Amino acid sequence: MAGINFESNNSDCVMSNVRVLNPVTRNNTKFGIQIGIRKMLGNGNRVADILIKNHLYEGSEKNSFKVVCASQFEPILGTMSASIRVLNPVWKNPKSGYHVYFSTNQPKFQVSIVAPKVISNGRIMSKTEVANLLKFTGVSRLTLIQ
Repeated sequence: MAGINFESNNSDCVMSNVRVLNPVTRNNTKFGIQIGIRKMLGNGNRVADILIKNHLYEGSEKNSFKVVCASQFEPILGTMSASIRVLNPVWKNPKSGYHVYFSTNQPKFQVSIVAPKVISNGRIMSKTEVANLLKFTGVSRLTLIQ
């Protein structure tokens, strides 16, 4: 359901030094890129380091980019420190209201989106419009650098 899906199987999984360069995702059933790493929790302090550079997304049914590591409503089963960076994405013609969905109960989990370009109906959206398209729930940090 996602063009690219990072999904851990259990608490022994490791996602470090992951680099995805120039990915293209189009017309996926749900997401352009999804990172679901809640199953990594439960085996000490887990660390994730993921960089996605120059993601071109077009027309999937839901989010351009989704990150979930235990929602704010789930019990804390372990700790996760993360640095997830999305550099220079171009997100075109969304079919849902949010380009980025990010949810976690982990205080050391950080997602940065740098220089996003969002195009809707042939028009490049303003910085304010882009900021309004990001959905965030949780205790962590989502940083938008335009």
